[in-house]
Amino acid sequence: MERVSIKLLGRCEISSPTGLPSVPVGTKTALLLARIAMAPGQAQDRRRLTELLWPDRGEPQALASLRQSLWTLRRDLGDLDALPVIADRSSIRLDLSAVEVDSIVFGDLIRTGTPEALERAAELNRGDNLAEIDLHGEDGYAPFLFERQRLRGLYLSCLKTLIGKRAAAGQTDGAVGIAQKALSLDPLQEDVHAALIRLHLARGELGAARAQYESCRDT
Repeated sequence: MERVSIKLLGRCEISSPTGLPSVPVGTKTALLLARIAMAPGQAQDRRRLTELLWPDRGEPQALASLRQSLWTLRRDLGDLDALPVIADRSSIRLDLSAVEVDSIVFGDLIRTGTPEALERAAELNRGDNLAEIDLHGEDGYAPFLFERQRLRGLYLSCLKTLIGKRAAAGQTDGAVGIAQKALSLDPLQEDVHAALIRLHLARGELGAARAQYESCRDT
C-alpha cells in the first residue's frame, strides 16, 4: 500500500498517494504533525495538544481549532479511504502503516549507520525541522526547538562521518562538498575546518588551504 508522505525536514509539506502534488502545511497543522511524529504510533491526548498549540484560547475554542486542523489535513490529502492521522474523542496518533514521515526515516537511517544509509539520510535532509516556523517566539514551542536541534545534531554528525568515508575512498571532491555543507550548517566546527584544510592540501591547493585556515581563525 502506498503511503502518505509527510515532510518535516525543511518546509512542512504533505502529499497523498492519489497523485495530487505536495502541498505546504499551515503553521499550527505543521506543529500538530510534528508533535505526533515525535512519538510515532503513540496516542497523544487532545487536551494536552491544545494546551501546547493554542495556549491563549479557552478549551472549547482550542478543541475547535484542533478539529479544524484535522479537517484541513483531510482536505489536503484528497480522496483517501482513511486519514493517516487517527483521531478519536480523546487522542490523536499517526497510523505508521499509512504514513511515511521524513524525520522518522532520517532517524532510522542514522541509527542503521551503514555508509549507504548515511548517504541516503544526507540526501533526505532538506533543512531544519519545520524550517519555515520561528520556534523562538513562544515558550510552549520548546519541545519543537529541542527536536530541531536534535535532528540538526544528527545531520551534522552524519555529514562528518561521510567526510571521512569519502576522503578514505579517494573521493576528495565529494568530501570537500560535504565539509562545506557542514560548515554552512554550523561554522564553529573546528574539526570540519581542519578536515577541509587537509582535503585542500591533498589536492595541492595551498591557497585554498590557507584561505580555509584564515576563515577558521576569523570565525
